[in-house]
Amino acid sequence: MSKLDSLMIQRTALALRERVGYEPCVVLVSSAADGEGKSLVARALARALAVQTPGRVGLVSLQPEMSAPAGPGWRELLESGQMPAGTDTDGLWELAAGGGALAASSDVALFRIDAVAQAVQALRAHRALVLVDGPSLAACGALVPQVDQILLVVNSQRTTDRALSKAMQAANVAPERVAGVVLNRQASVPGWLRGT
Repeated sequence: MSKLDSLMIQRTALALRERVGYEPCVVLVSSAADGEGKSLVARALARALAVQTPGRVGLVSLQPEMSAPAGPGWRELLESGQMPAGTDTDGLWELAAGGGALAASSDVALFRIDAVAQAVQALRAHRALVLVDGPSLAACGALVPQVDQILLVVNSQRTTDRALSKAMQAANVAPERVAGVVLNRQASVPGWLRGT
């Protein structure tokens, strides 16, 4: 990350902390479409927040990663309701996607309201602030109504305000539940966000 990117992440972390306060909170990091850069933003933001309040911040990845440690993760939390150990590094608790036999059913599991509600409640009880690196809004299923806030990542070079609005409307995301919008890959602030 460049110095400017680091400054943007620090400012976003402070703004998010101000928005959600210090009560237990689960924030979904999502986007209008895949490939917006939400995983990169979620990870950088979680690290910045963990520096502010070590040991109180968590990051849950719903997307399998090649470098992620094997073992129980989000999928197992959905299935069993039991919180997996995760990993603690530099004050940040992380829970990988998990997998095994559950990998193929994970997308469908996001639409199981009771399982998702139980998993989100377990995350809320486990850490004061948990960022969930989720899929695009259309694939979030029951996560959207269960989380406390939603942070949207927008690739400003390809995603229009209309596309973002349509994705929010289709997923029933009320504007007051949006903690903020992170413009990724921007050269300047697009006119639609400035109101021009």
